Amino acid sequence: EIICDGMCILYSKAFEMNATHLIWADSDMLFPPDAFPQLLNHNKPVVGVNYAQKTMEARPTAFVDGDEYTGPLWTKDETNGLVEVAHCGFGLMVNDMRIFETIDLPYFVFEPAAPTNVIQMAEDVYFCRKLRQAGLNFYVDQTLSQNIGHIGEFVYTHDMANAAKTIKLKQYRDLPL
Repeated sequence: EIICDGMCILYSKAFEMNATHLIWADSDMLFPPDAFPQLLNHNKPVVGVNYAQKTMEARPTAFVDGDEYTGPLWTKDETNGLVEVAHCGFGLMVNDMRIFETIDLPYFVFEPAAPTNVIQMAEDVYFCRKLRQAGLNFYVDQTLSQNIGHIGEFVYTHDMANAAKTIKLKQYRDLPL
């Protein structure tokens, strides 16, 4: 709840200042100094980056849900440009303040996730789902995502995520049938 409260306070301060955009940046993120102009220059209501989670697998935070593929959005050297996503972490993101006019309160909530309601859906996933239900598209800048680090015990990167994915795929392929 503390995270959600903080996000609501940041939103309300931006609203009071008549800000046109709201920038989200977690203190544990590494990014280039021109990251925000890069995100703003896309002229999209919501655009963020894909970054590695702070786990040994370093799975990506962005998730796609399309006709051809549903799952994590993998960022590799050859992936560039904007990609529409189902959801993404708030570690580094810019959104137009007008998006809040299209969705109802509450904006940020930790919500029990089906089917067991034991695990909670994080506030960023909740927010992104609300945007999609309101008909708003949500994007990740894959070019910028290649230059993002997530600071934990060490800096988690997409190189780690891609290596872990390769190892896991090999393990699955080597399982006896």
